Amino acid sequence: MPHNVYTELTLSEIGLNYSRLRIIDPKTDAIIAQSLGKHGQIMPIIVGKTPDNKFEMIDGFKRFRACKQLGYEKIQAKVMEGKSRVFKAAIISLNTESRSIADFEKGL
Repeated sequence: MPHNVYTELTLSEIGLNYSRLRIIDPKTDAIIAQSLGKHGQIMPIIVGKTPDNKFEMIDGFKRFRACKQLGYEKIQAKVMEGKSRVFKAAIISLNTESRSIADFEKGL
């Protein structure tokens, strides 16, 4: 699969193994859910496609939780291929740019 492929996935297709690397802030989650309820999904989540063709959440954990809370069955996703190290580096890189990652999360 080429880089920067966009697709629609069911929420159940997406693994959350890397969610343990992110801190959940219920206030922020509520804001995201409210926005998604009002405007729909504007930005895709980013998932990693593993060598065994499974999808793992890389970026968009708050959007994913909001979609789940709102009863979405599918979500728009940008797909990147790689292995665990690439995915972990992407989590740090993507969230450092947006300043939404704490030093503690980087350490995880």
